[in-house]
Amino acid sequence: MNTQIQAIVINYIKYKESSIIAKVFCREMGLISLEINGIRKSKPKWGIGLMEPLTLLDLQIYFRQNQPIYRVVEMTAFYSFTSAYSHPYKRSVFLFMAEVLKLSLTNDHIESDFYDNLVLIIKEIDVRAHNYQDLHLIFLIKIMDLMGVLPDSINEWVEFFPSQNVNNNIKTFLKMMINNDIESDFTFTNLERNSVLNAFLAYIRSHHVGKFELKSLEVFKEIWN
Repeated sequence: MNTQIQAIVINYIKYKESSIIAKVFCREMGLISLEINGIRKSKPKWGIGLMEPLTLLDLQIYFRQNQPIYRVVEMTAFYSFTSAYSHPYKRSVFLFMAEVLKLSLTNDHIESDFYDNLVLIIKEIDVRAHNYQDLHLIFLIKIMDLMGVLPDSINEWVEFFPSQNVNNNIKTFLKMMINNDIESDFTFTNLERNSVLNAFLAYIRSHHVGKFELKSLEVFKEIWN
């Protein structure tokens, strides 16, 4: 039986001579694996560009209950990026976010609200010419919420800052996050942004089951500094 789904690309590995196995996060089924045949041929039905991290896909898959891998029948992007893959800063954010998702999502996560929020953040990073630099921090807040470890007080975050050194600007931002105020504009210096990023990742790592080592993090920080 063929089933229509929407999904966000996480990553892929090569499979057989010309195929791949892709990990995607979809609204209807959570984290699943897809077999995409022939995509690495010289003249494929679908371009490998559709497998860029965080590409938003419309998919038709061959569905059979309790399959470990689903075969793709049809595939197209349901959103065309304008700047995310050509802009080095935005591309580094996407690589970072995709790796966090790879380490954080499980097959048990079928969270339509998280999926919808993630799609909005991805689109916002793409379309904004300014004020997109802190959206990856909003993304990490959503990861904490998905994990069920979003704190009730900023004090639970503060202990993860070096020497618990948190200035008023950072405190204001943390209070906004506790109150779920993610719509207001906010401005960080690079130093403040990195401080919050490191604290958020340390907090997530302290609650994470298994390793939470990000290969993309150093490249991400180097580009953004």
